[in-house]
Amino acid sequence: METIAPLFISTGLTQALYAMGWVMVAALIHEHRNTAWHFVGFCGFHAVALLLMAGRGGALPAWWSVTASNLCLIASYLMVWRAVTAFFSLSERTGEQLLVGSLAVFSSLWIGPDAHRAADRVVVISIVIVWVIVRAATAAARPISQEFGARLSWAINGTALLMALLLSLRVIDVLLQPRAPGVDVVSTTAAHPSFAYAAQIISAFINFAYGGMLMARVMRRLDALSRTDALTGLLNRRAMSEALQDEWHRFARHRTPVSVGLLDIDHFKRINDTHGHDVGDQVLRHVAAVLKAHVRPIDQVSRHGGEEFLLLMPSTTADGAQQACERLRQIISSNPAPTRIGPVPLTVSLGVTSATPADTGVDDLLSRADHALYESKHRGRNRVTLASFRPESKNASSG
Repeated sequence: METIAPLFISTGLTQALYAMGWVMVAALIHEHRNTAWHFVGFCGFHAVALLLMAGRGGALPAWWSVTASNLCLIASYLMVWRAVTAFFSLSERTGEQLLVGSLAVFSSLWIGPDAHRAADRVVVISIVIVWVIVRAATAAARPISQEFGARLSWAINGTALLMALLLSLRVIDVLLQPRAPGVDVVSTTAAHPSFAYAAQIISAFINFAYGGMLMARVMRRLDALSRTDALTGLLNRRAMSEALQDEWHRFARHRTPVSVGLLDIDHFKRINDTHGHDVGDQVLRHVAAVLKAHVRPIDQVSRHGGEEFLLLMPSTTADGAQQACERLRQIISSNPAPTRIGPVPLTVSLGVTSATPADTGVDDLLSRADHALYESKHRGRNRVTLASFRPESKNASSG
């Protein structure tokens, strides 16, 4: 009988290469190590299953080439389910997975490698794979949509469910038209190379889909790290500079009001010198958290440098910005920062300004806010100063 064992061998070796790729992911990307190891299990078990299938009808004992290969195939798809769960941090279904796996193993061992029961084996394995695909796809649908968009969710989960439908039709076909005894899956007279090709397509789809999403997640994180301050989690100066330029262009085109507020923690150097920089860092994180929690969704906040923070308030007039900054000042002064030495009382000074037609760019806006901040410091701190003019010079800097 003509055999397609070489196709199974090449497909199995491809799965082994996928497994090696996921091993590298596990070694290099710590936060996705758990997911990567589950995909190693999927590809590894899949590879072993296909390589064992290639030995059917040859020198390899039937128990290994039939029963053991089926058990590895079951294990591989259960690992996919667990990988999807880990990737999206979903609630684990360990009990359900153990039950499905145990029933599949028991059924495979009970059916055994007898050639006369080939149809039973096909039905059992296909039902398990269909169950796992449906459960994993439905669990991942919403997380994929929320993180990567509805279109990608439909593409990935729709394809997965289509695979499940095709396998279900295969079960129906086997039940209605049982194959003759002795006909095996690796023989061309049974299913031609369709099973091996299906294994290639399904595995490639799963690996590339989740590998692509993982890389997209990593790239997003790297982009976020390049745009955020490591200590406070706020935008850094580079990211805020881009946001300022965007708002400035909008103001220049449409005269849409835009305001900025420059905030400085009063006597911050004294906190560092008295209690240490670790307490100072806790104070900075506290102020950043208060700002993030009490600004509008359209506002943006950055760490401008040291103990200074910059607030960008689109569609906000000078009076509205002054009122918003006064509210933030009161919230911060009434909420001491929790630190390792206990609550540390804080006050802040702010300088506020809005863009005017006389401004030539963002630098004018920031310079005026900095001058207003200096005025707040000079007048005793713990206050908000609104600047509605362009300073010609400044003899001192805020401190």
